[in-house]
Amino acid sequence: MEQDIRDVVSSHDMNMIVSNIGITPDLSAIYTSNSGMHTAFIQVSLKEDHKTSSFAYMQRLRERFANDFPEVSTYFQTGGLVDSVVNQGKPAPIDIRIGAVTSMNRLLSPSPWLPG
Repeated sequence: MEQDIRDVVSSHDMNMIVSNIGITPDLSAIYTSNSGMHTAFIQVSLKEDHKTSSFAYMQRLRERFANDFPEVSTYFQTGGLVDSVVNQGKPAPIDIRIGAVTSMNRLLSPSPWLPG
């Protein structure tokens, strides 16, 4: 999925991608919104002067994910007040939630944290 995001979002508009996959069954689990090993979220930060609207990117990504990952359920959220506070005033305009029974390796590869 990260590669799809990199393919869809212009490198001139992209600031950063942050992915959080699954949970560790210990106290640190209280700090994630993931409900289990089968869930993840990806946050995409666009540069302040991005040319394409976040809503246009979200629509393109919805279509791309539906084609490339039909078994995956995704949810898109634009940055809001709480997100803005957590991100020190800089919203993460695209927040993608993932829930599937499929392998997270396939969804987020290539990723330096997950083997092939």
